[in-house]
Amino acid sequence: MLAAAAYMIVFRIVHILAGIFWAGSVYLFVVFIQPSVAAIAPAGAPFMAELLGKRKLVDVLIGLGSTTVIGGLFLYWHDWHLYGSFGKWVSSRFGADLRRGDRGDRGAGDRDRGHSPQRRAAAGHGPPSGRSWRAPIARDGR
Repeated sequence: MLAAAAYMIVFRIVHILAGIFWAGSVYLFVVFIQPSVAAIAPAGAPFMAELLGKRKLVDVLIGLGSTTVIGGLFLYWHDWHLYGSFGKWVSSRFGADLRRGDRGDRGAGDRDRGHSPQRRAAAGHGPPSGRSWRAPIARDGR
């Protein structure tokens, strides 16, 4: 079990780093490089030819994106098999948080409103919907 846990930690790190590099490189290209090349018009053509042709930036971006997406799908597949079925995993707190991209610092009944149970109680709105805010998520996602 320890080897599998170590393997999953390494796999998650590779998935996260590939996503960071993918997003960062696309951001750099779209926000800085393309507008700069457009501003210098004809002089930018050799630079873009070098970057896209010889350096194969597009292939690198596709590789990073593929690594991120395939890695994420594998992590989903692995985690869902820990619960026995896809339905059980999706309805679990962990599966619901991954689906929504939640950070896990808000109550289940307050996800859409963006208020913690403590803030709601302090504002005089009482506890969230009468259930424990760490209770399992229902199938409808609320």
